[in-house]
Parts: sequence; structure tokens; C-alpha cells
Amino acid sequence: MRKLIWVGLITAALVIGSLVGLDVRTVAAANPANAATKYTVRNGDCLSKIAARFHVSVIEIKRVNGLKSDRLRIGQVLRVPGTLRTAARARTATRVASRSSFEPGVDILDTAKRFLGVSYNYGGESPQSGFDCSGFTQYVFGLHGISLPRSSSDQWDVGTSVERSDLSPGDLVFFNTERRGKINHVGIYLEGERFIHASQHQGITITSMDDEWYKPKYVGARRTR
Repeated sequence: MRKLIWVGLITAALVIGSLVGLDVRTVAAANPANAATKYTVRNGDCLSKIAARFHVSVIEIKRVNGLKSDRLRIGQVLRVPGTLRTAARARTATRVASRSSFEPGVDILDTAKRFLGVSYNYGGESPQSGFDCSGFTQYVFGLHGISLPRSSSDQWDVGTSVERSDLSPGDLVFFNTERRGKINHVGIYLEGERFIHASQHQGITITSMDDEWYKPKYVGARRTR
């Protein structure tokens, strides 16, 4: 099987960024480092944060490293599954996550909007696999160094409560769409009574807080910053 991929080569005939037809399996075999990147755990790291930084899922990291729990130790070396493009994405994500000063809500929204149109996938937690609602919020906040639990109901327990009249960009907004007394949907508040979220039918999209489906199911909001 042949695919066109971007490779960073410098030869007499090629320059960086040349589009070359290569067998992907040949590339991986020629350079095993392309299949996995080594990462040393640092203070403040968690699996979700590392997964977001390298654009992979927590499940993939645990599988490759044979981890039975989410517990990490500083100095632990992990193998992070990836492709030729993962390293470039990781460097970009690291720059975003390591900014020393930014407008938290605005930066989070800029990041979230980059994924508009990504498909919905129950259990999904990356742009490659698609997102479910809490996978999306966990991923976006993880890029900004904010660790969120995996489920929407657990994310409800993070941060401080916010009245609807005091909502600001970057707040998490929660819904009970099944009317079973349990939170089961979460999104990120934008402005102008809108929020961005992973919709089962539309993927990552922007919806009005006054939408006839979501308005009566709104539960509340939390601020993590």
C-alpha cells in the first residue's frame, strides 16, 4: 500500500517539506522511532495531559507501556505511540501548554475552535479517533495544562460553581440530556450565549445555549481557572 506523506529530507533533489510517495510500512521499519517516542514524566504530568500533548489516547499510552493504573512517577520513561507527524504536533502542543501568561478562557476557545468539524465518537478522546463530549473538553483543557477527569459527571466536581448570568469564555457548561438526574453532557462556553461541544450528530460544533433541545436540560457551569 502506498500513501503520500510529508517527510523532512534534504538531498540533492529534495528539500524539507517535499511531498514524496513512500510505503508507510517501509518508513516505520527504517526508523523505529517513528512508531513510538520516549517521554520522561515530569512534575505535574498525568496520563491525560501527556496524551493531549502528543495527540494520542490514554488507552494507547497504557497499552504500549503495559500500565495497569493511571499512576505515574517523576522520571518514569514512557513510550508514546505516534507517527512521523506526531512529533511536530507535540512540539506545537507543548508550546501552547507551556505559555507562562495568556488569557485562559480566550486561549482555550481558540484551541477548541481548531477542532470544529471533527467527528463524534463515543469514547473518543483525540482528533484522530474523534471525540465524545468529555473527551473533547479533557483534550482541549489538557493542551493548556489543566487536567480534567474523563467523564462529564466527574468534570462537574472540578473547579468552582458559576451562575449562568456570570458565565465567561472557557467555563464548562453541563447538561442532563437524558433527564435521569445525572449529568451526561459537557461543553465549553464561548460568548453570546453559545457553547462549543461534541454533538452526537454534528461532531464538534457550536450551539446556542437557548437551543430548544439544550436549554431545558442545562444544569450549571464550573470554572477551572
